[in-house]
Amino acid sequence: MDQSFAARLIIPMRTSRHPASTLLHLSCLLTLAIALGLTLELAKAGEVSVVRLPEGSMQPRTASAKDGTAQVVFLQGDPKSSQVRLATLGNDGTLSAPLTISAPASTAVGMGTVRGPSIALGRDGTRHLLWHGKAGTATDGKGSALFYAHVDAANKATSPADMLSATSGLDGGAAIAADDKGNVWLVWHGLPQGKVGEAERRVFVRRSTDNGKTFSEPWPIKGEDFGICACCGLAANLSATDELHVLYRTAEETKHRGMRLLRLPANATDQSIPVLLKKDQWDLAACPMTTAQLAPIGDTLSASWVNEFKRQLLAKGLDSLSISGKAMENHPRLTQNAKGETLELWTEGSMWAEVASSSGGSLRPMANHSGLRCASPCLSGVTGPARC
Repeated sequence: MDQSFAARLIIPMRTSRHPASTLLHLSCLLTLAIALGLTLELAKAGEVSVVRLPEGSMQPRTASAKDGTAQVVFLQGDPKSSQVRLATLGNDGTLSAPLTISAPASTAVGMGTVRGPSIALGRDGTRHLLWHGKAGTATDGKGSALFYAHVDAANKATSPADMLSATSGLDGGAAIAADDKGNVWLVWHGLPQGKVGEAERRVFVRRSTDNGKTFSEPWPIKGEDFGICACCGLAANLSATDELHVLYRTAEETKHRGMRLLRLPANATDQSIPVLLKKDQWDLAACPMTTAQLAPIGDTLSASWVNEFKRQLLAKGLDSLSISGKAMENHPRLTQNAKGETLELWTEGSMWAEVASSSGGSLRPMANHSGLRCASPCLSGVTGPARC
């Protein structure tokens, strides 16, 4: 691996809580840890530049364009009712003036690491955005709506629309995926109409074939009736052949909380039977509040998640599994620069609860290693710029 690695770490700034002096430290392996326990590691020391978002920003997500720029969506303001904002990160590392995408009635909830906005790049430079609405925006007036909007190349945004339809119980993070052919996929877990409890939760999908202008009605992925860990975020992305991949945490009998990695055909419908690519087991009678990622690495997808709070990385076309020897890790992220060098990022100790026993299911609240309690920690996005 070449020793030089240029990457940009998108960091939400709250200067009163996260002074710049606490942001970085370097060791023989380049390790970047912010005040909430975020860790970034390279095989050899390299270059990492920090891009600071506006004051009060939270939970940024990025999507890299072919020209080397990146689109950054983030939340700003009150964590209970945040504005959804979109900006462009240029090749020179400068951030454009942000656009506000949400309306007063469609602000987002920024509480917790398992939610936050999602972004995907589609046809003709369209930015597709998905986020959890603040409490009370769902049709029942109690829970969160699932808002979708898209922004065209001229920065004209559509009005946010609730995509839940007859489903309910939105909790852990949703995902969005898109391609340059006009396909857009919305994926989330929730409850079918009239159902309650984790055992009844299902993964729902809506598909657009016209670049987000219209969507199908929601449909559950066929045969996936294992329940879903309510507060855990799922991941979704498209392969190079436009097959939809979904990674989610189950809740079988409310105590079996392993992950399932699925593949659906490019033209999947409610009758499509998914291919199970990978599953694992984690016996725990409580929600561990985790997130996962499906990232394009080269021409293939890689999957990252945690089991018993140890990172699991399924790489090389979802065919090679490696497991971290560390513990108390969460929220793994993965990216690759133009040289093909891979960067991993995760948190250590940044979780809502600590597992006292992987089989007994006993949990207790914890603070992360920096001493900050994880009431509303922020995840950061990473992107490799064109200069890599």
